[in-house]
Amino acid sequence: APQGGVDDFDPSVQNSQINSRKSHEKETVQQACDRELYEEMGLRVGTHVMLDPVMKKGVMDPVRYGTSGTSNNNWLLKAGYSGQEMYWTIYRCMDSRLDIDPCSICQLEGKNGEHAEFSAVKWQSVNEVVMNVWEGKRKPYEVLFLKIESEVRHQWDDMCLSLDFSGTWVRELSATNKTITCVQHWERAKEMPLSWTVTTTYCDENNQYNASSMTTYSQGECEETFEKGMSVLFGSANSDLTSLVSVPLKRHTSFLAEQDAEPTVPVALVSTIVGTGIVEEVRQYLKDDKLFVRRTSWPKMDSSQATVLEEVYVRSH
Repeated sequence: APQGGVDDFDPSVQNSQINSRKSHEKETVQQACDRELYEEMGLRVGTHVMLDPVMKKGVMDPVRYGTSGTSNNNWLLKAGYSGQEMYWTIYRCMDSRLDIDPCSICQLEGKNGEHAEFSAVKWQSVNEVVMNVWEGKRKPYEVLFLKIESEVRHQWDDMCLSLDFSGTWVRELSATNKTITCVQHWERAKEMPLSWTVTTTYCDENNQYNASSMTTYSQGECEETFEKGMSVLFGSANSDLTSLVSVPLKRHTSFLAEQDAEPTVPVALVSTIVGTGIVEEVRQYLKDDKLFVRRTSWPKMDSSQATVLEEVYVRSH
């Protein structure tokens, strides 16, 4: 939970544009939250995270806590203050790699000329976070815990449940693929409503079926076997069938925030496989009654170089 103060200037105004930054209107609480997230964690809003869609106002009502019990060297006491007023902002993870391993994405060295605030980062339950906070500063965290447990968590789960892929979808033909038709049939698991089974079928222009596959998406991790030598997950593929070796890899599936999805349900079903050669992500979401399937792969040693392929499907009536 990166923290900091609200600067008395507008951060959207560059230094070269004004003589004195402090002569301009100070940043908003939301701007301060976004800035602190980047400066202390290296995370950008709109790339790695987005505001939790459940949070209508963006920023929670302020919470005050006193500094009683702290040392006499506390800078607040020296400045004549008895405590602080805190504003919480809740963000949702958009980046599947951040969701799997925050250490691989977060940059903790300090941005915008700021010093490093943290040496490590990991995901924890809110309850664990609260219990590990210094008692004198625990009240604001308890307020955050109650907000998440009483409202945010349930509304997010309901939003994920409302994401309805059910039915049959036909891929729109593109300029690069005019002959092969791809059909996906989505079915929700009866006993696990957040799990989906997808049957994908390919056929040519003569409606001769060429290939078919079935994938089940369930939240969490599962193990799948891939043929080394055939899959680019291992860095490259070749046609030498004598060199094939079956290798198990982990598939990580979760619901993540998606800013390109339907505004009423800004959620995507995201499945990610970390191979020895690349990281491959399949992101699926709905917008304008269409199914969007975005496939992104990153070389494991250079996550800045991404290859993106997007397919669009329409409902079959």
